[in-house]
Amino acid sequence: MYKQHPSLPPIDINQRIWHYYTLPKFLSLVSSSSLYLCRQDKFDDSFEGAMTKKDIAFFESKSAGMTSGMTGDSLGCTYSNCWTKADTDEYVLWNSYASLKDGVAVQSTVLRLISAFDPNDPRNVYVSNVQYIDYESDYSFRLTGGIANMIAPHFSKRPYFSAEKELRAMFWDTDGRFNNTPEGLLFKVDLNELIESIFVAPFSKPWYKDIIQDLIGKYGLEKEVLHSGI
Repeated sequence: MYKQHPSLPPIDINQRIWHYYTLPKFLSLVSSSSLYLCRQDKFDDSFEGAMTKKDIAFFESKSAGMTSGMTGDSLGCTYSNCWTKADTDEYVLWNSYASLKDGVAVQSTVLRLISAFDPNDPRNVYVSNVQYIDYESDYSFRLTGGIANMIAPHFSKRPYFSAEKELRAMFWDTDGRFNNTPEGLLFKVDLNELIESIFVAPFSKPWYKDIIQDLIGKYGLEKEVLHSGI
């Protein structure tokens, strides 16, 4: 279920958000009615979940050696599903995360996302904007209003990634910290609640939209499939 984390700042629930899918991943979404949250150490960015130099200095000032293994332990049990904040779909993100010819994009809002999670699922999912910070000179704790904790690094990235304007849904499996945790987890969602619109790729053929429309109908999705305006 979605839960507001006490240290994370409020988010704009009306913000429009997008997720770009390759066709196989979109098929997985609709067939499972689930969002896939990937373990964060499987992301491409080597700084994923890392503490900044100032974070490390702060913790070490409290207890020498305290930070040894902290990032690795938390990465191994932290899972995220990532969205981009934008009013319209974007060429670069189609090209980076889906396909310009046969990709599919889901457009939603923050409110739809947080409302779509199964309220009976006991696993707490936190949602926040990602902050873009300098790992040489900033605290990740800026996100949490100066409260030092290990959730802030998991919603932080370097400025190189700022064009992604990321919003992230995150689950922290604290019970699995010292176990062999899976590479990803599925979270059931109400797709009719989650999805506001579905778009097919900018350079897809006219018949591709009809195929996706037929596909989602078989899974009970009452949404019109649109062609990207790019």
